[in-house]
Amino acid sequence: MSVTATRLSLEILKLLLQVAWADDRVAEQEKLHIWSVAREAGISDEDAAALQACLDGAMPLPPPDFGYLRAHREAALQAAHDLIVTDHQVARGELLVLEQIRELLGG
Repeated sequence: MSVTATRLSLEILKLLLQVAWADDRVAEQEKLHIWSVAREAGISDEDAAALQACLDGAMPLPPPDFGYLRAHREAALQAAHDLIVTDHQVARGELLVLEQIRELLGG
């Protein structure tokens, strides 16, 4: 995987963590979806450990680089949308976070 693809995957994972925790809990389906994205990205063992700690609520969520994601707006929005609908329960907080993401990505 190229450096650009790896960076994009990591930034999208950071974004997905923010979305998953928007309703103050992470559903099992959301965890599975995030892990699927992480496996597809081929993240390092160190990043996987940090991801698990964030999913467990044992580590603060890393902020995504919205400046970087702005150049990949559609991929970021699609990833966030896919996560929101994965558990078939769209919470109001998740919709608000999606709208905030749109605004932060310039849209």
